[in-house]
This record gives sequence, structure tokens and C-alpha cells, in this order.
Amino acid sequence: MKELAAIIQKAYQLEGVSFECLKCEEGYNEVYSMRASNGDAYIVKVHRDHFVDAKRLWQQQLFKVFLEAKGIQTMPYRLTIEGEPFCMLEDNPLTVEAKCSMFRETAFSVSKLRAIGAMLGNIHLWSDDFECQMKSGSQWRIFGSNLTNTLYDYDAVSRKIERLTERLPEHLSRYHTVRNRLRGMWDMLPEGIVHGDFGKYNLAFNDEEAVVGIVDFNLMGREKYVNELVQTAVLNTYIVNDKPFQWESGFAYLNDFISAYEQVRSLNVIEKDAIALIFRLSFLAYFGEKMPDVIITNLLDGVYDSAVVI
Repeated sequence: MKELAAIIQKAYQLEGVSFECLKCEEGYNEVYSMRASNGDAYIVKVHRDHFVDAKRLWQQQLFKVFLEAKGIQTMPYRLTIEGEPFCMLEDNPLTVEAKCSMFRETAFSVSKLRAIGAMLGNIHLWSDDFECQMKSGSQWRIFGSNLTNTLYDYDAVSRKIERLTERLPEHLSRYHTVRNRLRGMWDMLPEGIVHGDFGKYNLAFNDEEAVVGIVDFNLMGREKYVNELVQTAVLNTYIVNDKPFQWESGFAYLNDFISAYEQVRSLNVIEKDAIALIFRLSFLAYFGEKMPDVIITNLLDGVYDSAVVI
């Protein structure tokens, strides 16, 4: 802690700092709660992710400032005395963010689910006006930019599909069919900067349950909007259900989410066609290992597509 305190004192001119370790697992980002002698509270992160570098941190900072101008609190990085949004701890970037009192644990609800959908629509709408466009994709995605039929080119989903097809090899051709249909429309889908992890745990709500704050931009990148839309809808639907996905109620929640999104940002025809295909792959990746064979077959064959707003 003494080394950490000395580096922060030198880089940020913050005196008398004390720390509480929030996440210090080996091999992962280190996260500390820090308080300075003047009483100000901060979050300190030592970024050990291989994809977080100086350029990405600057882009995060600029996007945070951009969203702050829209009225969304984002906890921008405190600048060092040299005007940088980070300093270095050994070979890893270190950032300091002012703590935000509005981020507190609250019960999830369907109205918050709709609020997340609406805010995601706003983020995607505003992203078109963000001048600092990233070239690299988000690090969190089910269907990424690799579009060959080589299994190992399927980004994060490839390992899960491999395990699944060892048990059900006959489904691999169905999987390729869905991927190839997406491949044909992928370049036509609108894209821009996405947050990458737009879950309720990274959001702050006001008393009316609207989203007023966003944190944790580490997975931010350039991505197809509908890709993040489906992943975020599935993730937050799973949370609001408070149990494994229930088909009837789950589809209702998904449609609530997508409808709230589209009230802010309308989806074009190609995006609506892509939503059902991405939805199939998302569920296969998240839940495929626990699904009965008949559900996997129906999912890949599009039996449930009509239950999703498209």
C-alpha cells in the first residue's frame, strides 16, 4: 500500500490517502476504495487487462466527458499533474476516479429494465455524434468481427460451441447456417461506440428509476448496436427474472426492453432481421450446455423467433 500511496501522491498530488481493497485477485484488475486527507473518496484501479492501454484509457475518458455533457454522470478519470488520465504502476496503467454517491445497491425491477433499454437507445443515438471513433471492437461480445466458418475464429463463443458440439455434433451445421446469415448482413448493420457491459450493476438510478449514471467503461469499443442490444437485453432479463430464463416471462421482458430501446432509437429492417439471429446465438452461448436437445434444435431453427419483437 505504501508504494501505491507514494505513486498516487506524486502523480495526483493527493495527500494522506488510505485504502480499502475491493478486488485484489491475482491475474485480475485491482480495485481499491481510497480516501484522501481532505475527505474526498475515490476508486483506484490497476488495469491488468491486456487490452487496456493508454490509447483506450484516453478514449474512455473522452467518451465519459461526452456523456457528462449529455447529463449522465460517469466518474471521469482524475487527471495527473501532467494532464494524463492515468499513471503507471510498474507496467500497468493506474486510474483514479471520484466516487459517486448515487451508486448504491437497490432492488431491480421491470421499470428499471425498461429504463436501461431506453438509456441504451440514447447511448447508441449519441454515439453517432462522438468524434473520437475507436477502431477496435468491444471485448465483450457474442458475435464478433471474425466471420469465417473456422470454429476457433468465433471469438468468445467458440469455446462454448465446441463443448456443445462435442455432445451434439449434428447442431454444428445449424450453427454455421445462422452465422452465415449474419455474415451476409453484418457489414450493413449500424455501429458505433458501445459501453460493452451495460448491466444494472454498472448503472445508477434516481428515485423515478431512470438511469442517471454509468460506470466501468473498461470493455468499451466499437460494435454493432444490435449486438450490444441483444446481449444487454438477455443479461438484464436474466437478472430481473432472478432465476434461470423462463421462456414465457423471459420473452415478455425481452420485448419490454427492446420496445423501450426503440422508443428512443428506431431499428431499421436489417437490424430487426439480425436481432433474432443474434438472440439464437446468445442463448446458445449462455445456456446451451444446460438446455435439452430439443430446445437447442428449436432455438437454432428459429422456432422462438416470433416471440421476440422483430
